[in-house]
Amino acid sequence: MKVSKILKHYWKIINDSGHCAYLLSRDIQPPTGNSPRKSKKIFPSSYNQLYKMTTTEIAIHLVDMCRKGNVEEAKEELFASDIISIEPVEGLLPKETKGMDAIKNKAELFISMVENFYGSIISDPVVAGDYFSVAWHTDIQMKGEVRKTNSELCVYKTKAGKIISEEFFY
Repeated sequence: MKVSKILKHYWKIINDSGHCAYLLSRDIQPPTGNSPRKSKKIFPSSYNQLYKMTTTEIAIHLVDMCRKGNVEEAKEELFASDIISIEPVEGLLPKETKGMDAIKNKAELFISMVENFYGSIISDPVVAGDYFSVAWHTDIQMKGEVRKTNSELCVYKTKAGKIISEEFFY
């Protein structure tokens, strides 16, 4: 079992089978050693339930991971397997992409078109119900083009603790 604190208010627990659970900080005590047996003892049975992140927690975690450059890891952890991704127009990237495998292929396609990446600025998320949005400004040079700043609004929808859709406006 692997236990790690990922935000101020919750811990991520991954068991030996790779299943992930989230528990509120108030519900557990930090592990006191590297032994899995010790780690298992820190969870009282009444709190041994899966915790699904709220939209706010998902939004904060996504932004935090992306700011650290862990975009693909964030997708693996936070996206539903049947996620839908929508671009504003059909072009170099497909207008609609469905499923994690297709999302990975789309990311690889985009990365293959990048000449130089200079950095990005990601806003704090704005949350409303099951939706959240972030502004994402990227300083980038695409192959065969001059360096520019791309600005886009990214809108995400969540359900049952996962991101089920993303839509980009630029």
